[in-house]
Amino acid sequence: MIYENVYNETFELLKKLISIPSPSNNEKDIVIFISDLLKSMNIDSKLHYISTNSANLTAEIKSKFKGPTIILAGHVDTVPIIDGWTYHPLNPSEIEDRIYGLGSSDMKAGIAIAIKIFQIFNNMKEKLRGTLKLLFVADEEGYSTGIKSIIQEGEVGGDAVFMIEPEYQPAIIGAVGKILIKIKARGKAAHAALPEQGINAIEETSKFISNLGTIPKIKDSILPYQPYIVFNIKGGYEKYSVTLPDYCEATVNKHTVESESKEYILSELYSLEKQLDLKSNFAFEIIQPFYPSYIIEENFKYLNILKESYKTFTGNELKTAYGTGVSDANCLVGIANIPTINFGPSGGSIHSPDEWVSKKQIINVINIYYDVLKKCLL
Repeated sequence: MIYENVYNETFELLKKLISIPSPSNNEKDIVIFISDLLKSMNIDSKLHYISTNSANLTAEIKSKFKGPTIILAGHVDTVPIIDGWTYHPLNPSEIEDRIYGLGSSDMKAGIAIAIKIFQIFNNMKEKLRGTLKLLFVADEEGYSTGIKSIIQEGEVGGDAVFMIEPEYQPAIIGAVGKILIKIKARGKAAHAALPEQGINAIEETSKFISNLGTIPKIKDSILPYQPYIVFNIKGGYEKYSVTLPDYCEATVNKHTVESESKEYILSELYSLEKQLDLKSNFAFEIIQPFYPSYIIEENFKYLNILKESYKTFTGNELKTAYGTGVSDANCLVGIANIPTINFGPSGGSIHSPDEWVSKKQIINVINIYYDVLKKCLL
């Protein structure tokens, strides 16, 4: 049973977490705070440093009885503060159903909920059948170095991950992947008055990227197909020169569906180059960050338990959907091979001024996860 004080304690913890700046790659202060807080709850945790100012945190409640391993997970970093806030981004405001502050929805509310739920189950650990883990990672808003490093350490393993991201309705059970491609074109320099004697690498690259939309779309994919997006293009000489540019490069992003592997994407790019009969020499390089796409089956046991609990506490059916962007769940499923569900309290203005999270949704999510974990571990 969840008591009223747990909700208020979660709100206060959320406000404290908001007040601790934690932009990507500068999460040390917030994970140290969480580690100290867990220690005050008689919970041991471990910090995994990625760099001097960036770290992940793990904790574990292990039962003497056999059972599943469930992970409550989230990222502790936020995007940078931007202009336009009417509320203070680091001094949270609580107004009616809303708590305003940077990272309130994405996703310090989820972190606060995970901590309080973990505390509750630590107090009944003698009754547990299985293992409950806590996983808080850095740099989700950047290159996902946090989740990738903790997976590489071999610290992640379990039957299911509940990522308490701001995905309240619907829950996310799959998402596109991401491939970032560096396109390099080598032409031939010549005097600009004699262009026929050279090959303009910028013009060739422009022709190539303007035809990316002609690459055939994958048919019958479950995930939503997305186009190639050009992020930047760079070529020519830094100083003025009446010379045809012999080099150009561009960065192109592709959110991938389930059958678009690295090899497939590269083969399509080389096919387009051949089709266009370009005179420059083109090379294509996959660069970081890379995320595999993923899909969780609708009949996944722990998803069904989540749906049951959601219906109990909201009276509504929990819908599911596939994300059009990437998150750490891509790595947990695609690299660590652990089924991951994104579900947590949401609000508004994520990555924008005056971000907020719903208190009512926080209360519902606390009750839902408490009920889910009871069914899984008790």
